[in-house]
Amino acid sequence: MPKLLDLPIELLCNVVDGVDDRTSLLKLCLVCKTLLAMSQPVLFNSFRKAGERPEYGNQSYTCYGPAPKARLISFVRTIIERPDLALQVKWVDVETFDDDINPEDEFEEPPSEEDMEIFYDAVRQLDVKKRYPWIRALTELRAIVFIALLIIQTPNMEDFEFILTYKPISLLSGLARRTANGVPSNAFKSLKKLTVTHFDAAGGFNLQQIARLLSLPSLQSLFTKHCLGDNVVDLGDFGSFECEPGTLNLSTLVFDDSSIDATCLHTLIAACKSLKQFEYQSMLFHEMSDVDQFTPSEMYSALKCQKSSLEMLTLDFTEHEYDQLEGDWRGEDPIIGDLREFTNLKHLRVDQSYLEDREDLTVLPQSLESLTLQHCQGPISKTVADLVVLSKTALPSLRKLHIIGKLNVVLGLPKNISRDDSAFIKACEQLKGLVAGSAIDLLHDEEFWILGHRSAL
Repeated sequence: MPKLLDLPIELLCNVVDGVDDRTSLLKLCLVCKTLLAMSQPVLFNSFRKAGERPEYGNQSYTCYGPAPKARLISFVRTIIERPDLALQVKWVDVETFDDDINPEDEFEEPPSEEDMEIFYDAVRQLDVKKRYPWIRALTELRAIVFIALLIIQTPNMEDFEFILTYKPISLLSGLARRTANGVPSNAFKSLKKLTVTHFDAAGGFNLQQIARLLSLPSLQSLFTKHCLGDNVVDLGDFGSFECEPGTLNLSTLVFDDSSIDATCLHTLIAACKSLKQFEYQSMLFHEMSDVDQFTPSEMYSALKCQKSSLEMLTLDFTEHEYDQLEGDWRGEDPIIGDLREFTNLKHLRVDQSYLEDREDLTVLPQSLESLTLQHCQGPISKTVADLVVLSKTALPSLRKLHIIGKLNVVLGLPKNISRDDSAFIKACEQLKGLVAGSAIDLLHDEEFWILGHRSAL
């Protein structure tokens, strides 16, 4: 009977590469030396925080502490002792804060004296101007110092995700500076993607907190959640975001559940040498009512300096948020602006109202390949028909039209109409008929539409 190890090495490698369960990889490491050699690099390809967060509070208020950091400490010790495994690490996902309420919840047992000596020795070897903050953080078993040591040991890391609080992350941002001897640090030297999230969904972090990280030479993509731009947070003022124009290599900016003021937005976008992707979903104003938020027209003004490079644009404001924005930008002045100047824009996602309120759809660029209309609050048939006509002239590249909204609403039918009603089925067929024979694929996420569309094909 054929055995697993009878397979060619190439197939064995493919099998091991396909295992994404950490427990299974650990078991493979224990089988034999051959599988150990194949499984260890996969096992150490990434580090992700693990463990249940402790829960505190009462019936009216609940908060959560950080994930236990015992696994982080164990992982850091291993890569310090095994530089060959440290070189395999490509993705790190951590939390930078500690459990100051019940610190005993973070460990089943604290690191041994032998472990601590390994960490102290690693700190003593650092080429930094001030070693005392590192020693103190290590003595207090602060998560930030173990994360910093992890980053220093993993020069091939390409993807770094972390959750922060209102506190500074000096040990991390300091790694982006030049070392004390003026030699560029190996830390973050391969980093391509940075993902930053604030731990409190009802709060946020200032962009200046991570400003030094944005200047990393290999960094291409920034993903954030709960970013407040220059808005001052309750527990600390980090100042305004500052960056010289054309100094950042960032090509992708994605903001989720954020609230950024116009000045900060202009500074950040102007700092990018060549921005290709900009996605923005605004923070609900009922969560933080005292923060500044740019308007869509201010976003348009900020993006104009990237009109030759931008390929993807997403702007997501809810109707509730529209009512909170200052100024009458629903009047004669376009909500976003004429996008024909954006000659490389291929993917656009905006509210239905952006196009529904316009008689001339030629504000869209000829380069457009896919269009998503979200928050649809009314019938969509006229817009679809107009876009089909334009796809033969002004929009020759348009291939996908994605509609997001309740299906009965976009069909112009009552909310309580049944999916089995003949009027509903007829309306669906009529809408599909508008794109029949064109190059446009009309999409909707509702199951009825998907199944019906497939059956029609």
